[in-house]
Amino acid sequence: MYHRSGILAFFIGVMMLMASCEEDPPALSIPPRYDVPVLLGTNVTYYDLQEIRFKLDIAVFKGDNELNEVIEYTGLPDSSFQFEDYVYNGDSVKHFVDKVEYIDSSGFDSFTTLVLIDQSAFPENFDSTDYYNQRFQAFNTFYKNLNGQGKVCFAYYNRRQGDVSVMKVINNELSGEWNEDVARQLLNMTHNQSGSAGLYDALDQAISFIAARGTENKSVTLFLRNKDDGKSNITLNNIILKAQSDNVKINVIWLIKKNHLENVDFNALRQLASRTGGFTVYMGYIFQSSTVFIQLAKLLKLENSFYRVTGRITIPPPSFFNQTRYSTGVYVYYYSSQYFIASWLPLCFEKN
Repeated sequence: MYHRSGILAFFIGVMMLMASCEEDPPALSIPPRYDVPVLLGTNVTYYDLQEIRFKLDIAVFKGDNELNEVIEYTGLPDSSFQFEDYVYNGDSVKHFVDKVEYIDSSGFDSFTTLVLIDQSAFPENFDSTDYYNQRFQAFNTFYKNLNGQGKVCFAYYNRRQGDVSVMKVINNELSGEWNEDVARQLLNMTHNQSGSAGLYDALDQAISFIAARGTENKSVTLFLRNKDDGKSNITLNNIILKAQSDNVKINVIWLIKKNHLENVDFNALRQLASRTGGFTVYMGYIFQSSTVFIQLAKLLKLENSFYRVTGRITIPPPSFFNQTRYSTGVYVYYYSSQYFIASWLPLCFEKN
């Protein structure tokens, strides 16, 4: 009996020694991520036939995969913000950056938001650029790290024959803590896109939902791929008026390749955000979604520092700018050794 016990003790000791020689498992890392700029606000200070003056508030986040966190880019030079000049009817349209300031912000103590996810399949669905559901990792990283910073509900939308509602709520009760059942339902949305994008009807329902539950700093955070399908019972302008009346901001996060912009209504998206006080994130790569959602709690609380870019656009006579709106874009250059060195941020300047 003693002999058997000694053998057993020997083998247990060997196993423990082998285990002790193994390396400790690495710390869990957050999902892969790319750099991304966030348009916090646009202010058109002058709009005439030959000149447009503006101010842009842009937060810039560093998707540094060597760090287990997302940090803000600081110290970017004025030359980081670049526009493309072009020739129109023989006349040169020129863009000028006159001044760039780095501004610290102080915001709210908390937030209340409904994350509204596009699950439509037409004209495109997320599988074409996110087949392995990187967006779920982004959603779940934000959700798991809430820790009482604010309260959130999740919902998705699509228009399908026989559905009672365009918007489908995943968790009816606002919560500041992670819930496994909610996370599982978010994961189960993978490859389940269908129907068309009843965007305006979904926003109508989303604003009513969050307005009835939130108090201060209320918002709908929209994650979308497709424009409204044209079948909604409410117009864009009435959606904006409703959000303004209920003091609900609309934040727009959209993922689409730069050469597929026809599948979204960019002017509508800019109006949804700018006229309700929300922010806009344009993503051309799915790995930018991880960067955005890791910083989402701070964005919703308006705790991020940002660059205020003051600039102007000119065109000589006899040419002149459209007297309603002017669309352009700015490249944000990072001067870093990441996967790419710049991000494109589409812009729309409207005459007040």
